[in-house]
Amino acid sequence: MGIFDGLLKKNRADWCADCKTKKAVMSQQLFWMPMTVGHYVSHKKADYYLKNLRPVAARNQIPAGYYACDAKMYRCPLCGRRAAALRIFLPVREQDKVEETINFNNGELDALPGFSYI
Repeated sequence: MGIFDGLLKKNRADWCADCKTKKAVMSQQLFWMPMTVGHYVSHKKADYYLKNLRPVAARNQIPAGYYACDAKMYRCPLCGRRAAALRIFLPVREQDKVEETINFNNGELDALPGFSYI
């Protein structure tokens, strides 16, 4: 593995930095966020997401003009380390305008409603 590959994998939620193996997706959930078009603000702390994300069962349940979040929960099959990746986007006519992807690599989002390690 080259230096560039190592740096990429270290910063990805689906790659275990300890075991150097690919983590398994344990859960995936769609959420809507209380931010409207033109008012997106990036948040890097897990507390914001724990307080503000609201689970939805389907894309059509996201209110028009609001941002959404596709969240994936990962677990390493060897060491059990947990991580979450949040892909924040604005749903626009069957397409996603992605704002950013935020990774939490220390189990900070374990308490998110609708999210589990099955």
